[in-house]
Amino acid sequence: MLRQDEIERGAGITSYRLKAVGDLAGRYSWGAVRRAYSLLLESDLAVKRGIQNDEAALDLLANQLCALAPGTGRRAGYRPAAASA
Repeated sequence: MLRQDEIERGAGITSYRLKAVGDLAGRYSWGAVRRAYSLLLESDLAVKRGIQNDEAALDLLANQLCALAPGTGRRAGYRPAAASA
């Protein structure tokens, strides 16, 4: 297993930044990481196969990845505001 100073040197980041990244990474389950990777692959293939243009694919991917973030689920009883006409 790598020591912290080896990781810092290899990644070119400070110990403070490594701790911050580690804290954020710890919030995600392996299932969420696998799902994010799957979304990235699907998006890449959709663009390469001509199913989506790159801008639309990136917009959709960003929204899907944000939905995976911890604490982004809707609260019980949440109702979006009614659209004004």
